[in-house]
Amino acid sequence: GDTIYVPFLGEEGTLLTSEIYILGQVARPGKYTFPVMPNVLEAITQAGGGLPQASLRAVRILRGDMKKPEIIIANLEKFLETGDPKLIPQLKPGDTIYVPVLGDEGDLVTREEKTKNIINIIGEVRVPGSYPLTDPIPLLQAILMSGGPTFTAELSKIKIITNVQKVSPMKEYNVKEYDFNKYLDNADLKNNPMVYAGDTIVIPKYVFEGITLDREEPKSDIIYVLGEAVKPGTYQLKYNTNLWHILQLSGGPTSEAQIDEIKIVKGYGNTGYPKTLIVNMNDYMDKSDFTGLPKLQNGDTVILPKKSHFWRETVKFFSEIAIILGVVNLISK
Repeated sequence: GDTIYVPFLGEEGTLLTSEIYILGQVARPGKYTFPVMPNVLEAITQAGGGLPQASLRAVRILRGDMKKPEIIIANLEKFLETGDPKLIPQLKPGDTIYVPVLGDEGDLVTREEKTKNIINIIGEVRVPGSYPLTDPIPLLQAILMSGGPTFTAELSKIKIITNVQKVSPMKEYNVKEYDFNKYLDNADLKNNPMVYAGDTIVIPKYVFEGITLDREEPKSDIIYVLGEAVKPGTYQLKYNTNLWHILQLSGGPTSEAQIDEIKIVKGYGNTGYPKTLIVNMNDYMDKSDFTGLPKLQNGDTVILPKKSHFWRETVKFFSEIAIILGVVNLISK
């Protein structure tokens, strides 16, 4: 009396699931199970999307025998530009998706394509690599894109290697050195130049009298205070604290500080990252109650803007990118 029903492919409902593997430059690589097979873009989205250094123009789909798989190339970057659905392959059970790093697509793209919309940042930054770039940006923003400088960075000798072949056919590359500390200390815009797609930024390690110094990062929590504090700098904390505590440690705001627009830039990995909080200290000072101020976490940056155009623009820039500058004040000059 039993009845056997054989469904059509795709009509199995939740009785049949399909596994695929997503590797490379995605937020959450691993094995994924789907009741209905997605296309490659949907699968990457399920894995949290591509990381900033991901190349979506040469996504590989490996299918079949892993010893000699069939390789399908998906140019998702071109799909996002054109909307052509033919550029989005449908997946099959057992497929492996690999999202490569920008600039590491092998022979799948030409040299010109590799450098067309990326910038390379190497050396003493927290996340060196290649990053997507279409429009020119200041050096500061490029450094922040890579997570900020490390404790051993020598910011006074940053090199920018620029491809100038289009400008001067007799010379393919041009190398210039910049003292980024002069920009940080005195807002010297000449040392915060614009960088362009195809450029390479090299941040060397700090060297003292021919000896490369290895600095250890402090083991306790670190809070950065920039701008109009009496004692701006880096503060190590062994306990949870809020904005009022850190203002006391840094000597409080100067008379030029605009305390109704204090910014707290959340550090990488912290609650709220990459958001920037705006705090009006006047609200708390009027009530003499500071218990409701935001709690600070390791790596957070507090910025006290100055009542001037330059600092307003600087704070606006920090707010827009919402990435920690890093330990600038600990770097020896």
